[in-house]
Amino acid sequence: MNMMKHFTKMLFAISMIAFMACTEEEVQPTISDITEIESMAGTPQTESLMMTDHPEGSAQDLSEVMQPLSTTGSFFPTGSYQLTCQNISITLSAKARDINGIYQPNSFDLTHLSTPDLWNDNGVIKAAGGTAPQNGFIPGGSWILSSQDIQVTVNCQAQKIDGTWVNASFDLTNRQTAELWNDDGVLRQAGQQYEVQAYANSASGGQGLYAGSYQIGDVLQFTAATTDTWDLASNGTQALILNADGSNTTTTTLNGQNYKTGAMLGSFDNGASYFFIGTSSQITVNSTADLKLYCSDSNFNDNSGSITLTIQEL
Repeated sequence: MNMMKHFTKMLFAISMIAFMACTEEEVQPTISDITEIESMAGTPQTESLMMTDHPEGSAQDLSEVMQPLSTTGSFFPTGSYQLTCQNISITLSAKARDINGIYQPNSFDLTHLSTPDLWNDNGVIKAAGGTAPQNGFIPGGSWILSSQDIQVTVNCQAQKIDGTWVNASFDLTNRQTAELWNDDGVLRQAGQQYEVQAYANSASGGQGLYAGSYQIGDVLQFTAATTDTWDLASNGTQALILNADGSNTTTTTLNGQNYKTGAMLGSFDNGASYFFIGTSSQITVNSTADLKLYCSDSNFNDNSGSITLTIQEL
């Protein structure tokens, strides 16, 4: 009988130790946990989730009813796309050179990689477990010295407005950061806003406002409110208040080309040449370069005010 009591006490003590160990262990959510929750919340029967999570705060913006679910790893782009996407994964594709000099195709899952450090094991890319810094969404490590055709993409199933799910992906290769949203089943970069000053960013004497680095083939959409204006004659007897479309009656000559006075301009060569942006326009980038924003004017000394421009990558 005493032996039975002693045995029972031992079992109780062991179970208490196990319970305390479990409660002290920090449990991290996995991608499967996240996507399972999102799938349950985003089924076609739930009308509030059959929407596009547009970043401009429309009635279809889900951020008012949910917050983005957390993801593991250091390669996940931020953004509201997480609310209406499931089975999210990050994939590195590359060709790694083996000891015979032949480049072998690789597909490496970055989804749960917590240490951004890889190495090339005879043509096979493997996790090194070190702390080499990553470059944007590209892992660090010695592997990059013997690899080519490197590409990193986020892949998922995205919910459309009608409640159906479609495969979606977004190229992260050349980006330092990314904030994505679900445009009816298509992943897009969220719009970035830039406040362009009529004085400080005047093409006649100011400096262009840096608005990001872009690659050949990138499609950019520019928008500015028609009610957003600046004054190009604040020191004169009569104000010259214009929006980003500029004046319909006067022009400004810059580097031998005429542009509407007061118009919003862009440049990919630091002001050597310009292109018209206005309140609404779209371009396809034809050179890999930094974008600078300017106010078209010939005398910046009497300028005041600013206009906010939103740039959306399509």
